[in-house]
Amino acid sequence: MAFGVNLTGCPITVTGGVLQSASTQPRNHSLAEALDERGNTAARTLYGGDDDIKTVTVTYALKSGTFGGSSNKITIGKTNLVESVKVTTSNGAWPTIEVTYHDGETSANGVTVTGDDFELAFPEIEALKVAQPLMVSVGTGAKLTGSSITFKCDRAELQDDHGALCATAYSHGTLEVTADAVAVTADPSFTFTSPAAVEEFGGLSESNTAYGTSSAKGSGYVAAVVASNSNT
Repeated sequence: MAFGVNLTGCPITVTGGVLQSASTQPRNHSLAEALDERGNTAARTLYGGDDDIKTVTVTYALKSGTFGGSSNKITIGKTNLVESVKVTTSNGAWPTIEVTYHDGETSANGVTVTGDDFELAFPEIEALKVAQPLMVSVGTGAKLTGSSITFKCDRAELQDDHGALCATAYSHGTLEVTADAVAVTADPSFTFTSPAAVEEFGGLSESNTAYGTSSAKGSGYVAAVVASNSNT
């Protein structure tokens, strides 16, 4: 065990990013039990665990440069085994990029990977301690205080005749956009940019000792750009 964050090999390149945290979780065993007539354990089996197949979540803070932009599209799905990328900005911290992916889903480990890839041009995120508009803008008279984009896809699993992982499939690319704002001279209003569309407004929260705040969430779908039913 070493001090600090020492993970390498993230499929998403974050140039100018500084590692903040990383979590690597091997595939855990599940437990099956047979209970006797008195409800006591008569037999038990652990199944499905595999130290070579891991779920990894890594978080970067953007210290310099930019992330995203129209010329630097982000890809998730079957090819790089990335399940989600989340970007968060606020007026109190540098932007963060959180990536969740699956390591070891390969034919060498007995896993067939099928499905699609999904590609999204994020708004260009700058390495600034600033709340940045990410597919959403705030109306005149209010100020943006925080925002996020989560770009993700679904991942389905198939188990073999003894409960071990034998196949996964990536599908259904979606995005979720959130924004928080404070009222200065007018109540906050929000306008979302395609492919995000408004899903819900959080309403206005007011206090006798603070300025009013509000939030909104938008969502959309991302079409598959690579479709394949072949093994990786």
